[in-house]
Amino acid sequence: MALHEEPVDITKIVQSSLTLVKDTGIGIAPEDIEKVMKPFIQADGALSRVYEGTGLGLPLTKALIEMHQGTFELDSEQGVGTTAVVRFPAGRALGEIHTDDLSAVS
Repeated sequence: MALHEEPVDITKIVQSSLTLVKDTGIGIAPEDIEKVMKPFIQADGALSRVYEGTGLGLPLTKALIEMHQGTFELDSEQGVGTTAVVRFPAGRALGEIHTDDLSAVS
């Protein structure tokens, strides 16, 4: 799924928190994006793969974001890199924190 297929609703962006993280790594093939979002699965499942990892980073990240009513999307191209898009509704963002508010936490 390309991230910019649908028109952007600027109202939703203003009312939410949007974070983009881009890298220039090896990228992920479009057909593998859904697969790498599953626990313990990697795009390259061969035992002789070059890159290490357990296949938990992306699924855990997505689960944590969704627990906070956010969304997590990947847009990637092999040999070019990956962009991770994280969106949280405005109600999930922290406002100013006052020291009086911290007494309830401790």
